[in-house]
Amino acid sequence: EKRGILNVEVEEIQYFRIKDVQLYKPFLYRLVGLSKLVLITSDSSRPMIVLNGISNGDVKREMFKSVALDSRRSEGIREFDIR
Repeated sequence: EKRGILNVEVEEIQYFRIKDVQLYKPFLYRLVGLSKLVLITSDSSRPMIVLNGISNGDVKREMFKSVALDSRRSEGIREFDIR
């Protein structure tokens, strides 16, 4: 995510931190072929990332899930949930 005009701030997240991807298709978005993706992450500074106005949301949801899984495998990272 890139924010700012004069003072630019760039924030990124590693793919292996993506825990879940949620897809929403509100009625008005569907009329124009768009959707909303919500990335649930294990990042402490940005636990939720909302991507509005995404075309081909179904395809991009699967892409995020696949890339996150591949990234975990290549980095040798295992995920544990502690409650």
